[in-house]
Amino acid sequence: MKNEIAQDSKEFPKFLYHKTEGAKLFQTAEEVKEAGKGWEDTPAKFSEVEEISKLPESELVEMNKDSGLKESTLKRRTKKELAQMIVEKK
Repeated sequence: MKNEIAQDSKEFPKFLYHKTEGAKLFQTAEEVKEAGKGWEDTPAKFSEVEEISKLPESELVEMNKDSGLKESTLKRRTKKELAQMIVEKK
């Protein structure tokens, strides 16, 4: 717990961005977790995900083979989810 607090004080407070909810200042990692999915450190990632998701599904699956997930699992993901995984690796 103490190490967690020390880590939070180095990273927080910080602004994160959501495609539909805009910018929000978060004080802790717990607040980010409670806010749910879709928060990014830069709004630029939204357009990057949109562009990458235009690629063929087979290419997106191939680009995520190093994720440790089985190919069958990757194929059940949406193109947007696969694109998000690629952006998060950068």
